[in-house]
Amino acid sequence: MTILLIKLILTPVLATFAAFIFPGIFYSSYWQPIVIGVAIALVTRYVERILLRSHTKIITLIIDFFTAFFLTYILPYGFENAYVLFPGAVFTAILFTVAELPQHYFLLKEDVEQKSIV
Repeated sequence: MTILLIKLILTPVLATFAAFIFPGIFYSSYWQPIVIGVAIALVTRYVERILLRSHTKIITLIIDFFTAFFLTYILPYGFENAYVLFPGAVFTAILFTVAELPQHYFLLKEDVEQKSIV
């Protein structure tokens, strides 16, 4: 539950930050990157619950990258006057993937600690 709250706060902030620093990303309203960030947070958390184990760290990161890329690239088409070009989506997905690394290590450490208690 803690990691979901962290994701729900961190990913909209990262999506808004990416819109300001990367070329080729334009949102006409401030709520649009927040919606994209929340969608990425929910989908990647679901993927982590299904796939993340100590032996699937790299596969989960790759899936997180493609998930962030596709959601960042496709969702703005549903918004009015918003667009994300291909390079902007790639850079944003890289940013999200780098942010996922410490979250994955935290989740794996937490899982090991819970198993040792039981």
